[in-house]
Amino acid sequence: GIKLCKVCGCKSTAEFENIYCSSHHKNIDLNKELRDKYIVVLPEYIINEVSDESSENSSLNSDDDDSDCSENTNEEAHIPKGSLQDMDGLDEALLEMAYGGDKDDEYFEKFKKSISSVPEQIIRYDRLESPLWICSKSIPEANDIPSCQYCGNQRSFEFQIMPQILSYLKLPESSTQESFNFGILAVYTCPKSCDPGQKYKKEFLWEQSPL
Repeated sequence: GIKLCKVCGCKSTAEFENIYCSSHHKNIDLNKELRDKYIVVLPEYIINEVSDESSENSSLNSDDDDSDCSENTNEEAHIPKGSLQDMDGLDEALLEMAYGGDKDDEYFEKFKKSISSVPEQIIRYDRLESPLWICSKSIPEANDIPSCQYCGNQRSFEFQIMPQILSYLKLPESSTQESFNFGILAVYTCPKSCDPGQKYKKEFLWEQSPL
């Protein structure tokens, strides 16, 4: 089977004894101070797949596959007050995340409307359509998305990771938490599913970051 990196879970290499993917991750694991700083054990959840039938926007297909999150005990995940999952505090939390909270931003209004019925959504799948951006800033141009490095075809959007997932991760109050902060993570992949000989392929992720 494929050997995975002890630190990150990605494919390891023979160069690092099939235990690590890079010298950086080897150093982290062998150094207790670095290990305590960088290696964070996250809580486990079950991702439930649901269908989004509430969107009226043409760019959001009614057949979209969306995923929400629950505890791995098959029970509802705890929804803390003031979190992105708490509808009473939804606007405030998202406004703070979306670049200082421009209430006149049409992208944010569209985002808020689209997730209003599924505020716990953590992954949004919409193959070949456009991402649901959280605001009007840091949206890529076509030439910002690189072509597939294996076949040369233009990559297209496939799915996005929603900022709601951050409230589930229960990250410690430290500098590590800042590295996990984001607005939208949009994943672009090759639509040709090329080069079947490669088990692990590099694709492209665009981060729409909050300020």
